[in-house]
Amino acid sequence: MAFSNFTIERRPPRVGEMIRVCPTFGTPSDHPMIYSREEDDWYPLGASIYPDVDGATLVRVRLCENTAGERFLWCIDLADALPTDDSPMAAELVMAAAAESVWCSRQETLTGMSFATLPHGVFPEPIWGPYSVADSIEKAFWDRVITSADHPLLVAPQVTR
Repeated sequence: MAFSNFTIERRPPRVGEMIRVCPTFGTPSDHPMIYSREEDDWYPLGASIYPDVDGATLVRVRLCENTAGERFLWCIDLADALPTDDSPMAAELVMAAAAESVWCSRQETLTGMSFATLPHGVFPEPIWGPYSVADSIEKAFWDRVITSADHPLLVAPQVTR
């Protein structure tokens, strides 16, 4: 099946879901986006509009696969992820990096998010194929890329989480 024949869901890993992250997904994988609080979802900014948009957030995009073979894009808000080493989002960055080489499972704790890992061989390794960041973002956000300064989210911004 060709890559163009399917779409990719946008979501974080679910609690208890075992995932791997594509290690060759592309560098850089950080993209400017606007967050819609009402929709609880991201809108990528087109390259032509990004320099003119105030309030854009850099989001690290990771291509994931779970043990059922379902693929999804995990968007990690870098503004939330980088301020302190003990923030829950920093744990997401660590988990995403670990999941490039081992199966990881998101865990919720009293203090936030953590993750567990499994040794090699428990689940078969994903066969990633020639996926690019740009193609995956196009498939996951095909109807959401902001390319004009008169987009409703930019006219009445909701960029803070």
